[in-house]
Amino acid sequence: MPSRQFAHLQELSLARLRSRIPSGCPLLVERWLPSGFRAHTFDDGDDIHGRFEVVHAFIDGYVCAWRRVRPPVDAVSRTRLSP
Repeated sequence: MPSRQFAHLQELSLARLRSRIPSGCPLLVERWLPSGFRAHTFDDGDDIHGRFEVVHAFIDGYVCAWRRVRPPVDAVSRTRLSP
């Protein structure tokens, strides 16, 4: 049984992973039992699970690709911006 300190560190790591995902990105992160993390899209089309470093690298790559393919949108009016 993991200690309370380990559980707390896992929650902090989960918060760090979630903070790497910008709003509007269709990516979710959760704890993956018995240990590790899972990152997946809303439709479970893309997913990975493993240690913090593995999921961290997946999130960085996914967000980078997502930013390149999504159309630029004005955050206030939600209208597309011209390039």
